[in-house]
Amino acid sequence: MGGSFVTDFLAGGISGAIAKTCTAPIERVKLIIQTQDANPKIISGEVPRYTGIVNCFTRVAAEQGIQAFWRGNFVNVLRYFPTQAFNFAFKDKIKRLMPKVDRKKHPWRALAVNVVAGGIAGAGSLSLVYPLDTARTQLLICTNDDGSPKYANMADFFRDWNGDVRRLYEGYVVSVAGIIPFRAIYFIVNDTLRAILPWIRDEGLKGIVSKFTCAQSAALCAAYASYPFDTVRRRLQMQSEKPQEEWVYKGTMDCFGKIAAEEGVGALFKGAGANALRTVGSALVLVMYGELKGILAGAAGK
Repeated sequence: MGGSFVTDFLAGGISGAIAKTCTAPIERVKLIIQTQDANPKIISGEVPRYTGIVNCFTRVAAEQGIQAFWRGNFVNVLRYFPTQAFNFAFKDKIKRLMPKVDRKKHPWRALAVNVVAGGIAGAGSLSLVYPLDTARTQLLICTNDDGSPKYANMADFFRDWNGDVRRLYEGYVVSVAGIIPFRAIYFIVNDTLRAILPWIRDEGLKGIVSKFTCAQSAALCAAYASYPFDTVRRRLQMQSEKPQEEWVYKGTMDCFGKIAAEEGVGALFKGAGANALRTVGSALVLVMYGELKGILAGAAGK
């Protein structure tokens, strides 16, 4: 394994872990709002609905304590470190195996290469860490009858899954499908803005602000484009802790159809406001990745 791969791996993983820890409270709120219409206690009226981002923040802090916002953060970092690291490291490796395209002469072909390389890298890394993503969702969402967390930690969750691999990969197909629109929109917006902003190559504060602006705008647009896929994934992950005969959704298309028919198409975007705030983490990842990569490469050259 070459030094460049190790540098990419460490830069991507460290930046991802820092960003996820900083945005963990927002991500917790987003997941609660996104999945509340599939929560039996909320459906029955036993637990009042969360009316918005502020209401959710306030109630979680009052009912569960501030530390509850970081519940499952360890498994999230554990999941995100290899995900982000492999995404960055393998994307460049895959691109080298694909046909060389002149970005100036053939911008759309170059975009296609970026999307395909990013999609393959994303799908590959997702395959490795998806069980951790399922564990994180259930750590954050699943509760006992008294409202206490069903799983105390990641080890508790994996002791309970009883070797059912399908349970760990519920929602995997729709997650892979969601990678394509996310990557496509991300690269279109990011590359377009990088070509427009005049200070993108500045090595000082202007350059960092420009890079953050590009990354934040791209992450925000991509997150909205792929958000319905994420909603379906979370609903499927959420129900996987129950016996199969109690499942509300029979699969990906059934979940899409039932949400749209019973709750309206807008339900596929529930929690998107909190998710928009969470995209700050995605932008920080991209900016920190570039800065850390330069630092690590410089340290390796000494």
